[in-house]
Amino acid sequence: MTHNYTVIRQKRIESDVERCWRALTDPVELSSWFAGTDRFLPGQLTRFEFGDGDYFAANAVEWDIPVSIRFNWRFMDLGTTSEIRYSLLPFGTSTEVSVEDRGLYSVRGALELCEGWEDFLARLDRFITTGQNSRYRWSETIGLGAILKNTPPPELYSPIWWRGEFPGSDVNVQNGDGSPSINLVFHDPKWDGIATRARIQFVDRSDGTGISVTHRGWEKLPEHIQLAERRKFAEVWRGVFGHLESQSA
Repeated sequence: MTHNYTVIRQKRIESDVERCWRALTDPVELSSWFAGTDRFLPGQLTRFEFGDGDYFAANAVEWDIPVSIRFNWRFMDLGTTSEIRYSLLPFGTSTEVSVEDRGLYSVRGALELCEGWEDFLARLDRFITTGQNSRYRWSETIGLGAILKNTPPPELYSPIWWRGEFPGSDVNVQNGDGSPSINLVFHDPKWDGIATRARIQFVDRSDGTGISVTHRGWEKLPEHIQLAERRKFAEVWRGVFGHLESQSA
């Protein structure tokens, strides 16, 4: 079950508050440690693009230079909205950067966010203190989720339906291991006989039924097509889940 959790993480960075503020707000600097974007300003929609097909759709609603930023975002523009706040507190020549992430999460989801923000703050620190690009190359796993207001449609258990959603791919459906899940195996002529595997899971939430996918195996594909295929499938998954979410609204 989900609850309104707040994840809080802090990092003391050996740099002044103005330098940290710039790294958190300037599009060029954001692209060196976090994600690509063409703007991050109050009252404007922003997309933080990770380069592998993943993104956050965000909107800054508070902007207090150089003290705090509050913005709302959704991963892949799906599911519920999370509220994020960056706070900067000067400590002499250093700055304490705090992140608060508030949303409707499971305990597992909140703990995963703890790890994720620890990683991003470490990347921010490394970029500011060394000047080196600290952004990760790309994620080897496609993982995203949506919220359904009713029960999952029965066509999700049909390989014919999945092949229609992923044209050009051969998709086989396997039953889960007793938990609410569906296992999918994907083959594609371009993959030299290699398969990728996706696991669909359903969880009860206070606001409906959560549906999520974890799709792995991209790093096993021929190197020259790994990232392009990963991007393509991330876009398709976003479309599939977006359609399911809008149908159930």
